[in-house]
Amino acid sequence: MRVTHLPTGLVADVHHERSQHRNDDLAMRLLAGRVHIFEEDRLLPESERLFADEGKPRWDRLARSCVLDPYQLVRDLRTQVKKDTAAYLAGDLDCFLPAFRERSNE
Repeated sequence: MRVTHLPTGLVADVHHERSQHRNDDLAMRLLAGRVHIFEEDRLLPESERLFADEGKPRWDRLARSCVLDPYQLVRDLRTQVKKDTAAYLAGDLDCFLPAFRERSNE
């Protein structure tokens, strides 16, 4: 059963059950949840929407790669900005911020 919410264009497609009535019910509940999440996201401030994908720190969400041997280089994996490790380890992060802002504005 495929159900479409016309104002948002969200779709719920369910074919798990043998009964068409159960598929109907599941599709409507799934669509109601998706519309609810869509509306909650729409009401969030823009700053929260920009950083919502950050989540908890995990290895697959690595932000920067720091290599100390055989060469010394720090590379931001999101913006591809490269910097010397000595300055980075001393706390100089100024080159990463403008690049991240530009990426967020795209």
